[in-house]
Parts: sequence; structure tokens; C-alpha cells
Amino acid sequence: MSKTTVEQQDLVEVVNALPDEVLVELENFLDYLLKNRGLK
Repeated sequence: MSKTTVEQQDLVEVVNALPDEVLVELENFLDYLLKNRGLK
């Protein structure tokens, strides 16, 4: 398994462990980043 795959799995595990109210904040932040990069 590649290092990138392991890092992605670690990130997924961390996000899955977040409480719902934090997920909403994370979603808003990611949406903000995507809009400012012209990706959305």
C-alpha cells in the first residue's frame, strides 16, 4: 500500500471520528476553500 493511501485512510478515520457539529464547520471551511480556488 502506498504512503498516500495510508495517509488518506488516516484522514478518513479522523474525519469519521469528528462530532456532527464539527463536521458542519469542516464542510463550510472546505466549501470556502473550493470556492476561492475556483473549483466549485
